[in-house]
Amino acid sequence: MDACAIIYSPYESQPDVWPDRSAKMVNQEMFIRQRIAKTTDQLNKLRKENREKGITQLIFQCLTGKVLLGLGFSEFE
Repeated sequence: MDACAIIYSPYESQPDVWPDRSAKMVNQEMFIRQRIAKTTDQLNKLRKENREKGITQLIFQCLTGKVLLGLGFSEFE
């Protein structure tokens, strides 16, 4: 259940709002930096998964007797 309070004071020109949303707010630059960091982490995770799947596929091909012509060390990096 979400709730909030707006408190007006005769001594203040602006009302006091609770909870203070500005604590959670970020500017556009910070938001973009956070999104870039998150996307970079996702990209690195997917690259690692793809590399592991590629190595698994190569090992499977070796075990099934398929000839692997032109295979170099770059495929394992």
